[in-house]
Amino acid sequence: ANKRADLSVFGFNEKFIKEQAILQFLLHAKEVERLFLGGKRVI
Repeated sequence: ANKRADLSVFGFNEKFIKEQAILQFLLHAKEVERLFLGGKRVI
């Protein structure tokens, strides 16, 4: 029973982490885009 619970929690955490990573990536992309549009080539 413990293993099954751990797996479901792990699956949830994995999905959550992936979604967070995608959000972070999109935020970073917008930040980089803003810097490039601003003429500052700093990444």
